[in-house]
Amino acid sequence: MKHITIGEINKFQCVGSECPYTCCGGGWAISVDKVTDEYYQSVEGDFGEELRTKISREQTPALMKLKPDGRCPFLNEENLCRVYIELGPEHMCDTCRFYPRMERSAGDRVLHYMTISCPEVGRIFFSRKAPLEFHTVEDGNPRLQYPVSSPDWHYFRLAERAFDVNFEILRNHSLNIAQRERALLLFNRALQDALDAEKWEDAEKLFTFFAAPENYLSMTRSQLSGHLPSKVRFFRDLCELMLKREGGSTVYRMFAFSIQYILSAQADMDALSECLKMLDGEEYQREEENLLTYFLFHFYLDDALLDKSANRDLFRRLVFILSLYQFYRIFTAIFSSQRKEIMPLKERVLTIAFLSRYFEHSQDKFREQFNETLAQHQFYDMGFLFQLIS
Repeated sequence: MKHITIGEINKFQCVGSECPYTCCGGGWAISVDKVTDEYYQSVEGDFGEELRTKISREQTPALMKLKPDGRCPFLNEENLCRVYIELGPEHMCDTCRFYPRMERSAGDRVLHYMTISCPEVGRIFFSRKAPLEFHTVEDGNPRLQYPVSSPDWHYFRLAERAFDVNFEILRNHSLNIAQRERALLLFNRALQDALDAEKWEDAEKLFTFFAAPENYLSMTRSQLSGHLPSKVRFFRDLCELMLKREGGSTVYRMFAFSIQYILSAQADMDALSECLKMLDGEEYQREEENLLTYFLFHFYLDDALLDKSANRDLFRRLVFILSLYQFYRIFTAIFSSQRKEIMPLKERVLTIAFLSRYFEHSQDKFREQFNETLAQHQFYDMGFLFQLIS
């Protein structure tokens, strides 16, 4: 197995009561692994009784019984974990010990990362002055189980190579972010066409062509200027999809406000356009690159690519990634436009944490609905996509 890690996972430290958006109070289901639960049931005294009564064991795995406001029953008024305080960190359940550290299976690769649904992780990523680093280790162990009975390793190896080329393009600092996005679109569109037609030689030529930046430099110089109506329509249509899924959550209120604002007479489109230009500035280029790197790492490869019956469209995966990235940028610009300057780092971190909890921790059905919305509104069209990222 090849283990690929993005960022410095081992340097993360929970900020506890200082966290502005605690993972213990967001209404998430908190599963308790079997080994930990067996230990909890052996704890004596008043706290042991709490452990027995505040965990539901009617299902597998056991789940914390959340309070009506979505908070963990063991989160105290100072936003500190009582399990940690009473029993020590070694007796926290796996869910709480490992979050925000995550891993995804991708063939015989395991992708390790920290999720930006945690504000402290977002702060670390957004504060970096250098590109996110990758660390690769091979342990020599074969993967024993696969999600399908007959993995299509030929297709998956091509997807792996595309994954690597995408990151080489993204790390080409001779181009601005918009140019790199165009190169990613051109590469993945052409590659998917070759894969669909089973033209393996054409795919090989594309890997060679896009490995050399001088080959595609002129293709990334768009003559299009930023088309604000396209951006607003894109944002509005995706917001409407999300409003159908959310209740009275913070994210719902943010989506609802955003739609109301951009459709209102009070919306300052000149300020919105100016804020989008500010985000294109040198000050935010590394932050933008690291966020796009994170989305590519998280969403581009997974086990579905092994399954011949699955939707294995690499171009659509890329458009999904760029859509999340552009949605965040427009979202940030809308909230910044009212003050006519980009919101401070702390607010940007909270914004991406809110959105990440929606995008990353929702069910797979959301991704299907998201992609259906992109298709219905012709957001896969290359002309539109070039307007969106210009």
